[in-house]
This record gives sequence, structure tokens and C-alpha cells, in this order.
Amino acid sequence: MSDDLKNKSVGSLLRQARLAQKGKLPETSENLRISHEHLKALEEDDVNGLPGLAYAVGFIRSYADHLGLDAEVLIAQYKSQTSGMSSGLDFPITEEDYELPSFILVSGLVVVSTIAYLFWAFLIDAE
Repeated sequence: MSDDLKNKSVGSLLRQARLAQKGKLPETSENLRISHEHLKALEEDDVNGLPGLAYAVGFIRSYADHLGLDAEVLIAQYKSQTSGMSSGLDFPITEEDYELPSFILVSGLVVVSTIAYLFWAFLIDAE
């Protein structure tokens, strides 16, 4: 990888390549079928403006191929650029409450046992 690629962000490389080809962002967005906002976020290195790493990698691949750039190099660089960043997605950690199903199971077992006992007792009295 050349020093020029190492010193520039993926977004600036994509933007520079698009401008060198005299491409406009709205037309590029339409051709790639990627929203204008997502392409703009890519060019501005705005990780929070992208829906997630998997989508960003796909966008970079499509955009780089469209511009005639090596997508794999840019994807590797993007991943190294964003490796320490937060994705902005917060998944709450919850503890499952397993007492309720156990309570329902035990209660059901008690009810079924009681009905079976009463049925058995009724049959014994009937004889």
C-alpha cells in the first residue's frame, strides 16, 4: 500500500477519486442505488451516519468498484480506521427471569396432580 493511501482516510480517497472523474454525488448515488446521505457519510468518514459495519463494507465495495479502485484495500483500511470506534449501537444486557416459567410449570403440575388424585378418589368411592 502506498504512503498516499496510508495517510488519507477512505472517505477522502473515495471523494478524491469521484472528483477526479468529475462525478457528482447525486448521480453516483443514483447509479449505485445507495442513498446520498450514506455516500456523503462515507466521504466525510462519518461512521455514525452509516447503518453499520456490514453495510459500510458493502457501500465501500460498490463505490470503489464504481470508481475503479481496489475495494479490498479500502475495506481493510476502513476496518483499521474504525476498529476502535463505537458502532453507536447499544444492546441492553438483560437477565432472563426464569422464575415465572418454573412457577407456572410447578403450579400446573400441582393442579394436574390434584385433579388426578380427586378423579382416582372418586373412582375408589364409586366401587
